[in-house]
Amino acid sequence: MKGFLLETLPKNISIDNKTYEIPSDFRQMMEMEGILASEKDEATKAMEALTFFYGEIPKNDEEAVDLMCWFYRCGEEMKQTDAVPQEKGVYRSGAFSLLHDGEMIYAAFLAQYHINLLEIPYLHWWNFQALFHGLSKEHLIWEVIHCRTMDITKDMSKEKREYYQKMKKIYALPLPKHLEVGLSELEQALMGKGSVADALKRLGQ
Repeated sequence: MKGFLLETLPKNISIDNKTYEIPSDFRQMMEMEGILASEKDEATKAMEALTFFYGEIPKNDEEAVDLMCWFYRCGEEMKQTDAVPQEKGVYRSGAFSLLHDGEMIYAAFLAQYHINLLEIPYLHWWNFQALFHGLSKEHLIWEVIHCRTMDITKDMSKEKREYYQKMKKIYALPLPKHLEVGLSELEQALMGKGSVADALKRLGQ
């Protein structure tokens, strides 16, 4: 396996000898997040996501979803556990949203990297993710993620429990109803925690 600095960042994906140009800019992945966060049924979201990513629904839909998930996770392999480090906030439900946390991300990138995300013509999704995870923990976005993902336990002092309960309410994301009870099959597959096969079950319905 090559290291990140030796990789050629993918802008195309081949399935069954057909090459697809994929949406590799970080803004396009924001659009993907919008599709996944919608309250539409599983079949509709799956079809819309595949169509958005490939321009059509490939015949080999299982490999298509698998490779779409692989790209979204920046080349990471499927996880064998549901445990996701808090630093990987972008992959943890309810921790991070490109759509709703845009202002904090914009401010952090501008302050640390002098990158204006509103003006940069192109930034590959994998580059964006690497830069995001390289942000100093002093930026507000990381404090927000920390509060959202903090597990409130009995071992905490009363003051600390009350503090995090308050911060969780302040920083809570306006998640759609289906996320209040659990992630959809497609979202779990994208984050490397679910089965691609499960995500495809509703395609044939």
